[in-house]
Amino acid sequence: MDERPLQDQIDALLPQTQCGRCTYAACRPYAEAIARGAADINRCPPGGERTIEALAALLGRQPLPLAPEVGPEKPRQV
Repeated sequence: MDERPLQDQIDALLPQTQCGRCTYAACRPYAEAIARGAADINRCPPGGERTIEALAALLGRQPLPLAPEVGPEKPRQV
């Protein structure tokens, strides 16, 4: 069992691109919003389906399709 706070576990699953496409300034604020129930788990285009599935498993939720308002899933870019 992971002893880290929930927001840390969620943040570790996010891609850390800090792109803001989820409408949060960076991955950490998005993770904190998910942990407190203020954001859905399907708002990370860089993470895409794989991240949504990992978040759903961690939180005991059903995976959701990527929210259309955040744009399409795209591979990570440098």
